Amino acid sequence: MVSDSTHQAVYASGGISIGAANQTLRDVVFSSQLSIHQAHTYSHFQFFYGATAIAGNYHIAEDYNAYNYYGSYPGTSIHRGNRFFAGLGAFAGADIVIPFRTGSEWRVIGVETNFQREFGDYQQFRSELPDSAAEAITRSRNFQTIGITTNVIKKFRRSGNSFGYKFGVYVGTQRTRLTYDYYNSYIVPVYISNTLHLTRQRVTGFAQINAGTYALNFQTGINVRL
Repeated sequence: MVSDSTHQAVYASGGISIGAANQTLRDVVFSSQLSIHQAHTYSHFQFFYGATAIAGNYHIAEDYNAYNYYGSYPGTSIHRGNRFFAGLGAFAGADIVIPFRTGSEWRVIGVETNFQREFGDYQQFRSELPDSAAEAITRSRNFQTIGITTNVIKKFRRSGNSFGYKFGVYVGTQRTRLTYDYYNSYIVPVYISNTLHLTRQRVTGFAQINAGTYALNFQTGINVRL
């Protein structure tokens, strides 16, 4: 924060998330994530950049036969089960900040981006899935988001601890083609994020709820200033 004694620091972060995806949110997704980033803070401006790694499991909830293009069976048979996934990536962001005399601050508007390259069984499963098996399929192993955020942080004078709420809207740059549409229409993944975070000395704990296109998840973890 602007009121902190240090204005440049390196952070290590870890988190776990659990959620649901696909139509009617029938599939279960679990993942864990590690990252490291460096942050720089000035009077009314701050920015950060870092790298991240993620690994998890996507569980297809049920066996079913997908409809073919004509709306009748037989379609593609898809068996329930677990699909492992992993990813490596980089992220960065910047904020315009309004500091207050109490030590609190409002990061009025921020811009963030996150790029991930995916590996594992789940990506291979999607790449081999025929168009007739789903209404929309993302086959690319590369995924990037761009987001707009705002973050209000209250700092307590006696303890020096801080508590905040962050809200963000994120859009994927990788379009997903609608397989049933002969006119090659696309959907763009979008999600909103709500985060509560509490900082005590060098440790920040957070809890986050994300909701978006065919997906809903809860994430919690910690950031530690090194």
